[in-house]
Amino acid sequence: MSDRLQVKNFGPLKDINMELKDFTVLIGPQGVGKSAIAKLVLIKNESIAPNKSFIEASLVTNKIPWITERTEMSWNDSNILSGTESAFFSPDRKSLDDFNVHIKNSILHLRKILASLKGDYFEWKGKSSWSEFVNDIQDAPDILLNIIDRERVTNVRLARKLDYLIDEIKRDAESLNSESNKAEGNKVKKTTAILAERLLGNFMLYNSTLKLAHKINPQYIPAERGFLPSISGLTLNLMQNKVPLAPGLLDFGATFEKARIAIPHFQTPLLGISYKYEGGKDMIYLKDNTAIDLKDAASGFQTIVPLMLVVEYLTLDKEVGPHYFIIEEPELNLYPSTQKALVEWLVMKCKESNSKLLMTTHSPYVLTALNNLVKAGEVAKSRPEETKNINKIVKKDYWLNYEDVGVYYINKGKAKNLMSKTNRMIDATAIDDVSDILDVAFNKLLDIQYSEQ
Repeated sequence: MSDRLQVKNFGPLKDINMELKDFTVLIGPQGVGKSAIAKLVLIKNESIAPNKSFIEASLVTNKIPWITERTEMSWNDSNILSGTESAFFSPDRKSLDDFNVHIKNSILHLRKILASLKGDYFEWKGKSSWSEFVNDIQDAPDILLNIIDRERVTNVRLARKLDYLIDEIKRDAESLNSESNKAEGNKVKKTTAILAERLLGNFMLYNSTLKLAHKINPQYIPAERGFLPSISGLTLNLMQNKVPLAPGLLDFGATFEKARIAIPHFQTPLLGISYKYEGGKDMIYLKDNTAIDLKDAASGFQTIVPLMLVVEYLTLDKEVGPHYFIIEEPELNLYPSTQKALVEWLVMKCKESNSKLLMTTHSPYVLTALNNLVKAGEVAKSRPEETKNINKIVKKDYWLNYEDVGVYYINKGKAKNLMSKTNRMIDATAIDDVSDILDVAFNKLLDIQYSEQ
């Protein structure tokens, strides 16, 4: 599944139109707006109806007037911000909400009738006849079942509840249709009205459960995460005292503190080290069992351990539902082979938990690692008989579908799609651009070295 984000005239973002996939990467030079896009995605997933003040408070922490009368934002073709006016609705959501209002009003009307009814029958009085009313609400199950991909509900408890409600709604709809056919015009049985009221009540319950089941929980993992080991255990105190740290860092720090209590011992598969939270300290144990306080460890450990621990913690609990991991510069202070292993691990964790992943990066190694996973998925589709051999090269847990991946080059206010429809992978020239620049300089130096004196 994917979402579309459109942004115009917002800070450095002049005209952005991009499709956010389950796995999305934003690459580009410094200061071009990659983090701004990432934070807009965070804001949209944190709030049902983000408005101008909410966006400013959440994102624009300086005096630069990013939002002007020319600023426009939309999400899935739904207006978030237009000039100085803010709004949020989609035609589909609006029609569904209108239908829900109609259902709710129908329930209240039926309950009012039933509360005042003294006999076994009543005369239906409304804008439409009883048969028209029944035909109208008979559409409820179909409308409901058409707007939801039930297979994407990963919360086991809520999935069971939805299945139960589907069966109840279908059964009641059939019974209501049968009973209503026996009605004499607008003269309706009390038991038939009770059945209609129950059907509509279950419809409303299904819809509210559905929204809960499909709620995705965003977790922003900022580039400043390497600072966390130095303030370990102080996040709550810093928040209470309103210390001016980046909001994303404080939020991530609070989640990290929960994670280390829930997982006091974590074996990091990428680094050959283990993490332990003991005696109120974040400790790293090397292969020779040497213990090092995380705040005194290598910078690569300081950035990757909090990241991995939080992702591990949030993907363990299936009851919480899927997450949207928004990670700034996952490659920070990491050797290229470790960057590759981290990308693979993140993809595996997101696939296991049905979560989404958005990464901002400056590293071509991140793109190369992701490209290998897309290529493995594509080769496996075209050559299924070679699955075992492909798995030896790239583990099956890491394989990605081309359709689930989006990569954009952000620069000069625009977003260039780097996914090649022809080759069904990331455009190789985008990965090689940096190398080409370096090669040009190197070749010029060679020309000087070997030119005639």
